[in-house]
Amino acid sequence: MKNLKFIPALLLAVAFTFTACEKDNEVSPSSNETEESGFTARMTDSPADYDALTVQVLRVEAYNDQEGWIIINNETNYVSVLELTNGTETTIASDTDIEAGAYTKLKVVFGNDNHLTINANAAADAGINSSTANVQANADGSFTLDLEWEGPQSIEVEIDEEVSSESSANVLIDFNVAQSIRQDAQTYIISPFMTEIKNETTGVKGQVEGQLSAAILATNGQDTVSTYTDANGQFLIRGLNGNEDYDIIIMPTTDGVAENAEEHTIESVLITEGEIKTLNTINIL
Repeated sequence: MKNLKFIPALLLAVAFTFTACEKDNEVSPSSNETEESGFTARMTDSPADYDALTVQVLRVEAYNDQEGWIIINNETNYVSVLELTNGTETTIASDTDIEAGAYTKLKVVFGNDNHLTINANAAADAGINSSTANVQANADGSFTLDLEWEGPQSIEVEIDEEVSSESSANVLIDFNVAQSIRQDAQTYIISPFMTEIKNETTGVKGQVEGQLSAAILATNGQDTVSTYTDANGQFLIRGLNGNEDYDIIIMPTTDGVAENAEEHTIESVLITEGEIKTLNTINIL
């Protein structure tokens, strides 16, 4: 199996603060009173060449510059990360009554019950079989493994959100699977790499034919963002810089590779701010 690791591009975003005007005859609220509004955290996926990944989320918190860490969700949740492709998202935390203010960090606390499923070819390459410790053989020939942790299980993501009586925070977090999982012999290790997608409405999508699995890279010469096609050959990359040209590179992976499949590049694709660019169907045979 070919594991690819790429560094996703981060975009800078500006949060708008709305301040209500005080009327002449109104009594202004006490400075000790705290305005409250909503905060939602969603997760999507930059996938990798695996069959499935399930992670256990124990708690989600947000950092308020005045109040400190505030718990948004304290209930255990299991997230099937690799199902969150091509615009599919899941809400991992929501609070409709949270303190107003500037929020600069999101903290996701993971548990130990995390599992990765790899296909038969990848298992054979790693020397994994049904007798390997902490491995479950599946009917389709794949294998599900217990993941081991590397580093802290509390992951902080930089965000830039403002909550007021008139505006709520709605954060989209990208779980980059390719950068979050690494292999060490027969062991697979997890260290989640997550970033905020600040420009959800700017990106590129398309479909690849002639290949069951392919890595998709979008590069503007400085930043490179990557994803993988889903089971139907479709892909979506969000959070690109608007009004810039990107080269879109399609790289066949070792899983499901067709005999004549080759790397393919579409040069100078103009990405328009606020638009998801749709490419023509890409045939790499």
